[in-house]
Amino acid sequence: MASAGGSSSSRGDNEPRGRPDGPQKKRKAQKETWKKNVLKNKRVSGEEYVSRATNKVVPARRVGEPCTCPKACFVLLGEEAVQQIFTHYWRIADHDAQTAYLSKMVTSKPTSSPQAGNSRRKFTREYTVLADGTRTVVCKKAFLSIHNICEKRVSYMLKMMGETGVAPVDRRGKKTPHKTPDDVMQLVDEHILSLPTCTSHYSRAKSRNKVYLPPGYSHSRCYDRFKAWCDQKGVPDDKQIALDGYSRRFATFNIGANPPTVDSCSWCDKNDAELAVAMVNQDEYLQRKLRHARALHDAKSNVAQSIMKIFEGDVNEDRFALAMDLQQTLATPRLATNVAFYKRKMWTYDFCVHDLTSKITPALYVWNETVAKRGSCEIGSCLIHYIETVIPEYIKHLVIFSDNCGGQNKNLNLCLLFLRFVHSGRFHTIKHFFLMPGHSKMSCDRDFGNLENYFKGRDIYTTDHYVQLMSEARQGRPFNVVKMSSEQFLDLQPLQSKLTKTQVAKAKFKEGRMFKFSAEFKQGMAIWQSYNDEIETPTQVRLQKGRRETYDPATFDLTSVSLPVKYPEGVQLSLEKLADLNHLLAFVPLGYKQWFIDLFAAQGLLAAACVEDLDDPDDPERLEDDLLDY
Repeated sequence: MASAGGSSSSRGDNEPRGRPDGPQKKRKAQKETWKKNVLKNKRVSGEEYVSRATNKVVPARRVGEPCTCPKACFVLLGEEAVQQIFTHYWRIADHDAQTAYLSKMVTSKPTSSPQAGNSRRKFTREYTVLADGTRTVVCKKAFLSIHNICEKRVSYMLKMMGETGVAPVDRRGKKTPHKTPDDVMQLVDEHILSLPTCTSHYSRAKSRNKVYLPPGYSHSRCYDRFKAWCDQKGVPDDKQIALDGYSRRFATFNIGANPPTVDSCSWCDKNDAELAVAMVNQDEYLQRKLRHARALHDAKSNVAQSIMKIFEGDVNEDRFALAMDLQQTLATPRLATNVAFYKRKMWTYDFCVHDLTSKITPALYVWNETVAKRGSCEIGSCLIHYIETVIPEYIKHLVIFSDNCGGQNKNLNLCLLFLRFVHSGRFHTIKHFFLMPGHSKMSCDRDFGNLENYFKGRDIYTTDHYVQLMSEARQGRPFNVVKMSSEQFLDLQPLQSKLTKTQVAKAKFKEGRMFKFSAEFKQGMAIWQSYNDEIETPTQVRLQKGRRETYDPATFDLTSVSLPVKYPEGVQLSLEKLADLNHLLAFVPLGYKQWFIDLFAAQGLLAAACVEDLDDPDDPERLEDDLLDY
């Protein structure tokens, strides 16, 4: 856990008062880039801008019309001097500084005329300009035209100056907000710094001082803990800040809600880096080349997404399209306690199969790492179950979309499994589209988003608990959650005993964007390097052994290969992980402890009822002592 504390330090009026030396925001507010401030700066600089009130373009300032007084002020000063005075005034670009300038150029003194007593005018104004170091008196019309200002601007300035003669300061938008007492803010800071936090592996290089709350923590949940914390300390209600004020104070700390993950396209990242270097070196040719390559790359990724959207509205009754993906591993148990951060946890896996055509409820295949792993055999076994239980028998054409993960989706085991379905006559064709790396957005991601939102703020203790919550996560179209057992995971490796790999390497298997398995070419598969199967000629990859070009059922009938159970006795966890799970059992409610006791018994170990000492969670001797022989 990352902790922070220390004494408060004095700060400016615009910064938080009494701010502890804890994790603070590294990025400060760039107020000069705010839209309203940009428009304000353009206005006081005399530049063209768009009014926020009327949304109309206000033209740039220019020197006004010349005066028609007997002195001919514009002629007296000269065109060059007039433009110089105008430019100097608007180059100040600050309302208060411009007011100070005008207060020096315009003076007001009592009227010296003998008829002053019979006139309403008690004061006379003298307008002057400074040109080439010489102060020259001009008429009011000339003064206002030279500076392109209105008479009200000068009148209000002189009125506010009064008898003091001090130029007024613009106070618009600078009212002091309501101030929360320092002792109340000190309580908020103390509670925020007491929350459990951790650093992120991904953001450590970009923001070393930023820490993150455990999964499930939000501002509202932290505020609920703050209210309970205040009640325990006997803090009166008038000393407890509201949720809005707590959230604003929380935002001043460099604490994130969820640790970020990184899954960007490596090709795009490399292209951006090379383009930045080319721009620094002012290499125009390389810049055009990189931008052109980026445009082609984006076009390819958009084509794949467009094809997937076409199948979402497909009305072909004998064709079935699906997207499949494996969710990020789910920590089991998932606890908010800070102790859980240091402990190894068991992983629960969730494989999603989302129907794109008939809008069948998405299927979620769930298991943990004591049941099976998460390789090609596991993915293939889940697909076998989905095809046998969900896809109707009359469907003869299957279309699959997935990412490029080699260990799970793009491998020979899965290719042979699809070819096995073709050999058995279950499907006439199977097309497998691989989305561009880093651009593999699918419907499964929306399903995972629904799950993560439902999991937020919850402690989840077992795999069965995950299954229960997944079933409840959506009301309209609830997920079809299938809890997999070890007996359901089949070993696809024996299928490779029937094939030859001589043509696989030549076909650029890894770079393939679309694989096709069909009854017309049962002896192998077709690979396209793009998504256009009508223009590009595919590479025919023969997987059948021998020199015979046509399909030979005697040597390459994959239905004749029996598929044994992959993990008949489950998967053994490491002793270190079992010891850490035993530590965490102290934070698991009684109703869920039996699940872990049965798991430990299946692993040949028995968990202790509770852990009394958690002061040194990393002591290796403790890890061994916590395991009892069963």
